[in-house]
Amino acid sequence: MEEREYTLQVVDVNFADATGAGIQVTDFNFDSQFERVEGVALIETSNGGDASAYKVGFTFPNDNRQVRSVHNSLYKFAAATPQDQRFAKINATAKGASFSVATDLPAATSAALTYQLVFRLSKAKNC
Repeated sequence: MEEREYTLQVVDVNFADATGAGIQVTDFNFDSQFERVEGVALIETSNGGDASAYKVGFTFPNDNRQVRSVHNSLYKFAAATPQDQRFAKINATAKGASFSVATDLPAATSAALTYQLVFRLSKAKNC
């Protein structure tokens, strides 16, 4: 089995108070030094008040695939969860690829909505 090297890439997603309901899309790029995106976790720092039931989805254009929007709780893991089990599995190309995060707000935010997506990236060791 090939030995892998891992890193975490953190992406901040922020919406101000009174951001309107609907889908908000934010674009990012993965680290070009890593080959694969293996997983994602969500850390919420402010829940948006009335919009706390927001959904999160992803689009990976390089892999021509989309991860359907689902309730944000799918990507949240308790501190007691073992480190290697804290990421929802995603298999996508990193290599500097662009990706989009779609945040579906069920209502206008009544407070700021701020969360971090933590992506687990990997590459073959000694690349």
